[in-house]
Amino acid sequence: MKRIHLAAAALALLSAVPAAAQNAQGVRIGSFTYFRDTDPVTDDDVSSVVVPEASDSYMRSTLVWRCEREGGYSIVIDGSLFSMDDLVTVQWRFDQGEPDTEAWQITQGHYVWVPGDEVDPFTAAAKRASRLAMRITTKTGRESTLVFPMTGATAAFSRLRCLSQPPRVAGQPVDSAAAEPVESAPAKPVEPARVKP
Repeated sequence: MKRIHLAAAALALLSAVPAAAQNAQGVRIGSFTYFRDTDPVTDDDVSSVVVPEASDSYMRSTLVWRCEREGGYSIVIDGSLFSMDDLVTVQWRFDQGEPDTEAWQITQGHYVWVPGDEVDPFTAAAKRASRLAMRITTKTGRESTLVFPMTGATAAFSRLRCLSQPPRVAGQPVDSAAAEPVESAPAKPVEPARVKP
């Protein structure tokens, strides 16, 4: 019986870790771990940085910033079964700042997605912070309180192409020089139009 529970726990733990983390060694940066990964079909960069909650729990929740195939990035909290609801109420604050509260989408019972319009401000705040505290509340009132250390966030995010460089065109090779910013020549001054008397 114990083997079945341990096997189930091991499978749950593997599903909570990004695919890159299961197949490759990550690079530790402060509290974060960077996992380099590319999509096997398109070669798009789908790398991620992961930070586990500051807890002694066996099945710690993780906060993941992940590059998306089509460009841009997403932020997801991967934790042990929060709820089977489609939305949860999330209250969060960085360091000792004022808490924010918003409804966030939940999928597959354990992934809580930071809304698209919140990812940039959330990431900017993470870069300046040393700690993130979150309280996730289900419709039935069940609460999970999570605390994530933010040490090394700026350095970890700089490893993610989707956060450190402009998005590239889909299908363009990951290390293409075309993905680098191109400097344009300075514009020539325009002479004022002459009016005939």
